[in-house]
Amino acid sequence: MGQREEPTTIALLGANTVVSNALALLLRGAGYDVRLLSEKEPFKGAEEIFDGMKTLLLAPGLGSAAREAFLDLSRRTPETARIPVIDLSASVEEVLDGEGPILVAWPTPIALLIREIEAVLVPAPSDEA
Repeated sequence: MGQREEPTTIALLGANTVVSNALALLLRGAGYDVRLLSEKEPFKGAEEIFDGMKTLLLAPGLGSAAREAFLDLSRRTPETARIPVIDLSASVEEVLDGEGPILVAWPTPIALLIREIEAVLVPAPSDEA
């Protein structure tokens, strides 16, 4: 992991508890705090859901309705809209416009997933001179 002083909280939204729990264990083993969210939970109170979250990971098998509802909720405020989203997907044919989630093919080695997470956590260099 990078050179952060505080633990990084990753929210993991998934439908399959086995996959979500396995991902959570792997990410916790890599030093992240993981907050498990379920597509079966109502998405109320955006402030509470997003509090302290640094990255949102969409687990494979997530229903499209839950995925879109959560992404819509995340775009409601400028603060939550800046939270990076990584979508683990078995379908890499999806075309993204650059504004949506970062698409990572699933299954993927955990080392690659951690590199993707670290890449979104590192602030982009400023163009100001």
